[in-house]
Amino acid sequence: MLNITRAVSTAKNFTRKGCRLLSKDLNLPAAQINKIAMPKNAVTMDVVQIESHFGEGLKKIVRFKDKDGKPVKHVMEEYFHNNCTGSVTRDYDRCGKILEINTTKRDGHGKTIENIKDAISVKWGQQNEAGQIINTSPHAIRTQLKTTFLKDGTQQEHQVIEHLYTGGKRDYIETNALRTNDGKLKKKSGEGNLPNTKELAKDPYLYIRNYSKSDFAKYAAPYAQQEQQIVHRQVITTVTPISSKNILGSASPNGNIKIDTEKHATKMDIVDTLNHEMRHQYQFDKIKALDFWRSLIGKGRSTLKCEEKKAAMRFFKARIFYCPPFINRRLYRKNWLEVDAREAGAKAAEKFEEYSKKLAKSFGADREQYPLFQLENLAVKELISEMIKNAPKVTIKNLNIRKLS
Repeated sequence: MLNITRAVSTAKNFTRKGCRLLSKDLNLPAAQINKIAMPKNAVTMDVVQIESHFGEGLKKIVRFKDKDGKPVKHVMEEYFHNNCTGSVTRDYDRCGKILEINTTKRDGHGKTIENIKDAISVKWGQQNEAGQIINTSPHAIRTQLKTTFLKDGTQQEHQVIEHLYTGGKRDYIETNALRTNDGKLKKKSGEGNLPNTKELAKDPYLYIRNYSKSDFAKYAAPYAQQEQQIVHRQVITTVTPISSKNILGSASPNGNIKIDTEKHATKMDIVDTLNHEMRHQYQFDKIKALDFWRSLIGKGRSTLKCEEKKAAMRFFKARIFYCPPFINRRLYRKNWLEVDAREAGAKAAEKFEEYSKKLAKSFGADREQYPLFQLENLAVKELISEMIKNAPKVTIKNLNIRKLS
């Protein structure tokens, strides 16, 4: 049985800062509230409302908790004159430790003008390639991403990936990018103090690795289009839920691609699906360039070279005998269009994973997503705090972006 408590402010006067408590509801059954989605493992939630700016503003605070009462997600939204001006979201791991903090700023009309994502994980000890412990001191891996949305529709991105050690040592990579509203990269720059910084900078996904899965898919689409050599076709990629549980993505001959990122466990899976569907667009492009039926009656002529024409003809035949998966899944998987697309997706995913391993290895981690270390010893907690305090400070700001050759 839930122990629900409620407190309503009876204070008549505001504090010096212009705030006062309006309501405080604890241990309510977890549910979606406004546009704040409920986490899967949430059981209860606390809802607090605080009046601010002497009555002109409002703060709404929602904390979701699991069955043991540990925090799962914390969301604070700020309003001024009934317009949302910003929000802060904190995501927690299973032990109630903060994994990630997201801060959003909005203008007076509720339009997002800035997003800041900050995540930190702490580890104890490091191993060399032989598996031997070479460092028993605690160290932290922090990622920061600031996205500023400009009035002309473009967005500036500033990203920092850093490894902090006791004693003030810091390894880092810092990137800047300017991106159009359709996700295409216009300018970029990067720097770092790692020995293999230049090698890591070759990773086309480096600039978007800290985005959420949905944004990652949006910004990775132009890379996939380039990877699959689609030049003469306009492709529009949409991140959207797909009703069929067995379909991760789809591609249509008119240049539209759909991808359901919620069905993908990792970003590597998203890269796989994106390149799979982009390969279908490449196939459609070659079939169109083949112009088979018009060429057959002498009213058209293919512009493809000999080898391209052979490949296009194979795509064309496979298109004629294409069998949807809901009719016969075995024939669907054996169709050359699907075989070719799966190969393209797997190849791109393998390349993404190679760069992921290089990046993780450079920052002393064994995977792209670092597990948060559990600190039970108070002395260790103080040591970690001191380590972060003494580390060179990183100011997330918009820098001058130069175009790289």
